[in-house]
Amino acid sequence: MARSSLKTLADPLDADRFGAKAANLSRLHAWGYAVPSGWTCQAGDDRDQLLRLVQPSQDRPVIVRSSAIGEDSLKASAAGQYESIADVIDRATLHQALDRCMASYSSASAIAYRRDLGVDQDEDQDRNLSDTVNTANALTMSLLVQRQVSGVVSGVAFSRDPVAPNGDQVAIEVVAGGASALVSGRVTPARYSVTVPDTIPDAIPPLAIAIEEVDNYRSETHKAEWLGDLVIDETLNHPEQPTENHTDRFPEVSPDRLREILQSIAAIARQLERRDHGTPQDLEWTYDGQTLWLLQARPISTLYPIWTRRIAAEVAPGAVHPLAWSISQPLTCGVWGAIFTTVLGDRADGLDFSQTATLHGSHAYFNASLLGDIFRRMGLPPESLEFLVRDQSMSRPSFRTLLINLPGLLRLVGQQLRLTQTFDRDDRALFTPLLHQLATDPINLQNPQQSPQALFDRLDRILAALQPATRYNILAPIGLAIRQKIAKIEDLDGGMMPEVQATRAFQAIANELRHYLDQRDPGWATREPIADLRSSLSGGVTSDEREQRQGSDLLNKFDAWLDRYGYLSDVGTNIAISTWRETPDRWLRLWWQAAKALTTVPKPPLAMKQPQNQQTKNQGSRSLQEFARLKGRVAEVYDRLLAELRWCFVALEHQGKIGQYLPSSTITESIDTETNSEQPAPNCSALDQSISDQSVSNQSIDTAGDIFWLTIAEIRQIFADNPVKPTETSPSQFSPLTDLPRLIQYRRAQFDRDRQRTTLPRLVYGASLPDLPPRKSPTSSTPGEILTGIGASRGQVRGRIVLVSQFDPSLDIDRDTILVVPYTDAGWSPLLVQAGGLISAVGGRLSHGAIVAREYGIPAVMDVAEAFERLQPGQWVQIDGERGTIELIASSS
Repeated sequence: MARSSLKTLADPLDADRFGAKAANLSRLHAWGYAVPSGWTCQAGDDRDQLLRLVQPSQDRPVIVRSSAIGEDSLKASAAGQYESIADVIDRATLHQALDRCMASYSSASAIAYRRDLGVDQDEDQDRNLSDTVNTANALTMSLLVQRQVSGVVSGVAFSRDPVAPNGDQVAIEVVAGGASALVSGRVTPARYSVTVPDTIPDAIPPLAIAIEEVDNYRSETHKAEWLGDLVIDETLNHPEQPTENHTDRFPEVSPDRLREILQSIAAIARQLERRDHGTPQDLEWTYDGQTLWLLQARPISTLYPIWTRRIAAEVAPGAVHPLAWSISQPLTCGVWGAIFTTVLGDRADGLDFSQTATLHGSHAYFNASLLGDIFRRMGLPPESLEFLVRDQSMSRPSFRTLLINLPGLLRLVGQQLRLTQTFDRDDRALFTPLLHQLATDPINLQNPQQSPQALFDRLDRILAALQPATRYNILAPIGLAIRQKIAKIEDLDGGMMPEVQATRAFQAIANELRHYLDQRDPGWATREPIADLRSSLSGGVTSDEREQRQGSDLLNKFDAWLDRYGYLSDVGTNIAISTWRETPDRWLRLWWQAAKALTTVPKPPLAMKQPQNQQTKNQGSRSLQEFARLKGRVAEVYDRLLAELRWCFVALEHQGKIGQYLPSSTITESIDTETNSEQPAPNCSALDQSISDQSVSNQSIDTAGDIFWLTIAEIRQIFADNPVKPTETSPSQFSPLTDLPRLIQYRRAQFDRDRQRTTLPRLVYGASLPDLPPRKSPTSSTPGEILTGIGASRGQVRGRIVLVSQFDPSLDIDRDTILVVPYTDAGWSPLLVQAGGLISAVGGRLSHGAIVAREYGIPAVMDVAEAFERLQPGQWVQIDGERGTIELIASSS
């Protein structure tokens, strides 16, 4: 006997049972949007009940549509693969339409489509995840019967323009009449672009219920908030149809009404994108003269996957060199793959964890689509990671899928609970012995004594230790964030983090230097910095023995500080960036600068704050503070291993440069004459050609740091006298080895171009990299305007803007300074504490800058995407580090 699971679109529908199309429409209805009423049933259901309930007539026609598993999904739209039968006006036609629609699922073209896109495999996995699906039923097609709306104007809207998805434009195509004319392709639509800022409200009642109601809603109070910034480009891709011909194209609606419709549907499209965790939406709609109806909403599959910069900016804040990425990417992706496989087990089959992260424009991005898919398989909301790392809101989890994954989740919880013990074990057995061995056999970076083979042996030992260290470096911050969420404790003592310890120690010796300079020369702070501070302190400008001893003691303390924390750098995860140990003169200058700042700027006590576990007797707080200490220990081990890794590569390069390890026959050769030809190489971009036009007369690589433009695999091949094989970052027109300098030039030029951007797109859609235009000049801002970000350190402060695109210890910074930086890392810490406030273009509450700001009571706002475009040097602002707001007070003029 046939079963009956007839549902209406007013019921909550599960996409695993009824397909994404029906499930999406039921969600739209639940959210308050206007959706034509309808019913849905699964394959194998008793249709008699449906035929009894639906009473189609000439006055009330219905449309029969498919809602297959996998249809309207991120992976496949299945557009045009299944039949839709419109204008059904009687029960006999309805019965036939149901059969035709169901039969289209088994058509040869539909089967081939699902096979080519791997949708069938996804369906099998979905069935395995659900105990509510009848696995004996071979078909995974649900049928959807809806009241048919007779539209006077219809169209589709793309919340992100599929051609230029990184802008603020919603692309809309419009035809007169019903939607069937548009999807059939028989009519050329008019094309419009509506600019919708990301600041548009999440909910604008009663949006999309009826245009007349929207008119009533639009009071003067709400007009600026909702419609004031929406701009319509009526000639987008359609210059041959000017606006004055509007009446001929859309006789049933006035130009003003069409503008209202376009504005409404654009706002809806962007709202639905937000509700679907940032996934661009393809929206089908129609207007019947009174109501704006939503007929379909689905992801734009051609913009899949979606890459996010939000979380990646926390761990890899700046531009990344090829060598650093060739090491960190497989390590990071491998650790994430192991974590997720612990939970999912066999359900992780088919997931390519090597695609967890990639570079776009030399900057790291995480695969938001893959992470969302993984979290959904685990029963967790797709935004779970941002909830932990960036304190974003989180939707409700799927408790059914959570139960299925409960054994794996408990295994992961067990690993978290034992994390301190396992790290202690690995620290005793691996990390401490290795770091001690490396310290007892240090690398002299100016004159390395180790042979290349010894350096490669050293390098391999470090890489082996970096695998578990990377795991701890991911699990410890996430574990701390989870514990803080559970305990509802935000502020912890950050003194166990290496950058905080280094900054505290640096401030202490800066304080001693200030007292010394005050005694020797009370007016020293009003003059230029001492040209040679080391010589001055060691007695080069004084004959007083007591002053000489004091100066020498101070230098010894500075050198001890540099020896202790010299493994840190401006960007710790990028081994191409010099460590503090390699730039002592810079830190001498900053030491003097910090001492000068202490003469005029009141600083917090240099003694360590009482940690949380001494401020309260709560056992949970003590446990949380201990885990925070674990995070600091892990960070130090990880950073020290990366520094040792860098020094290995610097030593390899210093031993005669990479060029000396090329085959002897290529060292003195010039690039082929065709390289310098005026004709571009095949498939060369403008960047390729600009490098092709540069003459490289010698194959030897003599510029310091050239090794960091190669990958670790290429370096191994070079030292083994093997050809360098082309990779995705070594274009195929470059010959092995003989074009090595040209390859390095290519990557260097590409990197220099990419890092010109202080503001990167937060999301990249699809596999292709959007064009990254040059850095914008700051735009004029109006006093009273407010920018928003993530409040990372409490307090309010007013000060003048200083834009800092890269670390510079010579900056004149005081308590009136509001530093605006592209990112923050451990190496920035001694500079940050001299400022009155901090604004960062990227980062969250767990970023290095946020931790240091909280430690020193400096108000900080992170993740202000347009900071460098909207703020101007010298401009006065007031920042609120709790609310995450920046109020513009006056321009630089």
